Amino acid sequence: MDRTAYTFDTIQRLRLVTNPKELMTVLAGVGEQFGLAKACAIASIPRANRNFAEYCYAERWPVGWHERYLERRYFGDDPVIKRLRKTDKPFAWHEVPVNGETEKKAAGIMNEAGEFHLRVGFNVPIQTVKGDLATVVFAGDRFELAQEDRPALLLISIYAHDRIRELMGVRPIHPRQQRPLTPREIEVLKWTAEGKTLQDIADILEVSLPTVQSHIANLCRKLDVVTRAQATARAVRWGILS
Repeated sequence: MDRTAYTFDTIQRLRLVTNPKELMTVLAGVGEQFGLAKACAIASIPRANRNFAEYCYAERWPVGWHERYLERRYFGDDPVIKRLRKTDKPFAWHEVPVNGETEKKAAGIMNEAGEFHLRVGFNVPIQTVKGDLATVVFAGDRFELAQEDRPALLLISIYAHDRIRELMGVRPIHPRQQRPLTPREIEVLKWTAEGKTLQDIADILEVSLPTVQSHIANLCRKLDVVTRAQATARAVRWGILS
C-alpha cells in the first residue's frame, strides 16, 4: 500500500462528508484497512467527575458495549484513558501495562472489552491549544498496524477530529483571516507531511535546527494547533499544502 497516497485519498473523502455519520463510515473503513474493524470513535476526554457521554462526538461500537461502559462508569478506571492523560504519542492497547493483581478494575475492563471483540486497539491523543484533550480510537479483534503505518493513521485521525468538530459547528479561524503562512513555513510543513524529522528538514533547507524549530512554532501558532501533525492536518484541510 502506498501510505502517502492512501492518507491523502482518505483525507479527501473526509473533506467531502456532510455529516458525522458519513465521517464515521469513512473512519470505519480506515480501521478495517489496518485490521481494527470492530469499532471506532471520536471523543473529548473530560476532567474527573464529568459525564463522559456528553463528550463523545461520534462512535461505532459493538451493540451493548458503549452502554455498559457508561452505565458501569468505567471511565475512571480505564487504563487507556489514564494513558491518554499522560502522553501525546499514539499507542496500541497492548502497550499499556495493566497489573492484574493490583489493578483489578482496569484488567476487568479490558477483559470485558474482549468479550465484545475489542481485544486490541489504537488511540491517537489530540491536544488543543486551550489544554483540552481528545482522542480518536480504533479497535477490533486483530492488530495489523505496522509501526510504519502509524503516521498515516495519526494524520487521518487528527483530520477526522478537526472535521467532525467543524460539522458540529466548531470552526477554527482560517490563517488568511489572521497572519498567512510564509513560503518557508509552508515549505517546512510540506517536508513534515513527507515524514521528515526536524533535523532532516534543516539539512534539506540548509538551515539550522533552531531555525526549523522556530518555523514550526510560528506556523503552529498561526494554525492554532499544538503539534506538527495537527498543523499538517489543518493545512491539508484548508488547502495550504495543495
